[in-house]
Amino acid sequence: MIAPVLAWLNGRGGRREYWIAVVAIVAVAVSCLLIPLAVPLWALRAASLLVWCPIAVRRLRDAGLPPWLAAFLLVIPLAIGGLQRLAPIFDLEARDTLGLNLSLGLTGLALVVCLVALLGVWPPRRPAAPAPEQQAEVFG
Repeated sequence: MIAPVLAWLNGRGGRREYWIAVVAIVAVAVSCLLIPLAVPLWALRAASLLVWCPIAVRRLRDAGLPPWLAAFLLVIPLAIGGLQRLAPIFDLEARDTLGLNLSLGLTGLALVVCLVALLGVWPPRRPAAPAPEQQAEVFG
């Protein structure tokens, strides 16, 4: 049971697989927000990221990029949240704090959407051609 899962996680995922997964994740997240359920927002975000990360790692491998780049979507919300928590330290008025929080939140959302879209359109790398010695062994 574990071997097929590890083989899938170590594989490469194409653009079609990536976009199908992204659309499914967004559809589930939006439906959870629209249907009145007792699902906290942080749990929905965490579940979305946990499902998205393996798909992103597979897509990054297919594009020839390092898999650790999938962690950027984990870092962006944490950084935006930290900046929003720093706003009261500067003794801003409530109106200014609301504007700062809104602009930081929209900036973070735009950055996440851009990174997800960029990963989806990044061209796949071509597999390396086999060496002539390996080709000769195949054909005898």
